[in-house]
Amino acid sequence: MSALQQAPSPEAFAALAERLERVETSLAVKLDSLGIEIAVAEFHASRPNTPHERVRRVAAVVAEEWGTTWSDLIGPSRTAHLIRPRFVVAWLCKTAGHWSYPEIGRLLGNRDHTTAMHACRRVDGWRDRDAGFRLVTDQLLDMARIILCAPQKMPADALAEPDAQP
Repeated sequence: MSALQQAPSPEAFAALAERLERVETSLAVKLDSLGIEIAVAEFHASRPNTPHERVRRVAAVVAEEWGTTWSDLIGPSRTAHLIRPRFVVAWLCKTAGHWSYPEIGRLLGNRDHTTAMHACRRVDGWRDRDAGFRLVTDQLLDMARIILCAPQKMPADALAEPDAQP
């Protein structure tokens, strides 16, 4: 019998099976990683791209929390039921978005920068005194960081494999 016709030894089968298992595990990890990267890219592609759109999305979540609307939050009304959610939106833009007070004022219905400053100070005070309010604003802050701080556009080469190092 020639060498090609002989049955492989049990050790050779075990070594081959072990190698195939390592390759399969490595491939599964790469596919899983690629799936996550594609999901992240799709998420970022669906995100709002202008500051106004981002603030609008944050404000919509805050408005829903307080049972009001985006247009009420940026409108001229000064009624008490709109003050907290409007101030929270300003605070989230400053805390999560690190935007300037003039930018926040412009994005919230062309208000003065001192209004945005006052809003942030008031929210900080409410958070210090009210544990329930702090809990709600902490949850909103986590959400706002995702909306306001993630990259605006995914780079075209974000899913490319890194160059192999020698």
